[in-house]
Amino acid sequence: MPESSSSKGKVSKLHKRKHQITALFMDMKHKESELAERRSKGLLTKAETQAKYGW
Repeated sequence: MPESSSSKGKVSKLHKRKHQITALFMDMKHKESELAERRSKGLLTKAETQAKYGW
């Protein structure tokens, strides 16, 4: 079944409900970027805390 150019790269509700690999992959990529952002903020906060208290 060929994909149309307008639906390429998008995940539909049906894909999510059926746990298709593309839906899972897109979800993983989205969460991966959020996790990296959260991790970098945590490291910055840790460095700020160490500088504040001189640890």
